[in-house]
Amino acid sequence: MIRIAILDDSDKDRTFIGNIINKYFKHKEIRVEIHTFLKAEILLIELREKEYYDIFMLDIELPEQSGILVAKETRKYLPESFVIFISNYEKYAMEGYKVRAFRYITKDMQKLEYLLKEALDCIVPIIEQKNKKEYLYIAGSSFGKILYRNIYYIVKDHKYIILYYRGGVIKERKTLQEVYQELDAEEFFYIDKGCIVNISHVCSCDRERVCLTGGTELHISRSKYEMVRQKVLTYWGKVK
Repeated sequence: MIRIAILDDSDKDRTFIGNIINKYFKHKEIRVEIHTFLKAEILLIELREKEYYDIFMLDIELPEQSGILVAKETRKYLPESFVIFISNYEKYAMEGYKVRAFRYITKDMQKLEYLLKEALDCIVPIIEQKNKKEYLYIAGSSFGKILYRNIYYIVKDHKYIILYYRGGVIKERKTLQEVYQELDAEEFFYIDKGCIVNISHVCSCDRERVCLTGGTELHISRSKYEMVRQKVLTYWGKVK
């Protein structure tokens, strides 16, 4: 399922955009969950409480704060998500792309449906591919699956590993290298011998630490810094 947040202070525009999205996903036979927001602060509260969205469709001129500032906040919590600005004003386009917006679309109602469909045609296959990747865990008498995209980082703890993900923490009796081999994905990499991170949740890094979604800071070994720097910059180049 794909989750979409629409932020717009116009009831008419929120409804119009929501109808376009529903029509698109119904035609594609893909499950979608749409949440609409009148106020930016309500959306930001959800993000701080670790609510997840794949796509944000944001107006820019809002009563309390601009959609640009909201987009900057989404990057702190969900750096791998897609942002589409839908605005009456072309003058904010350059600012929009500074926060790695996927599209900047003006509210020309005659063209909006076509432009949104074109954007979704590019985005949806990427999200669906991400949604197929899952990690199977067995922790004592419990077991389950976690989407790769929801995993923040994994650390070793003696004969166990501790996996931190959106929704909680899991402790398994296995080595960190075993988990790394099971994941077998380019988005996961070591930042030191005792910690693996998910690149899609990296917000920033320097020679001493990596900052992840939600503000978690992890130590990075000196020998790994150049590799981490190259991987992160390359990844950001891909997702812009």
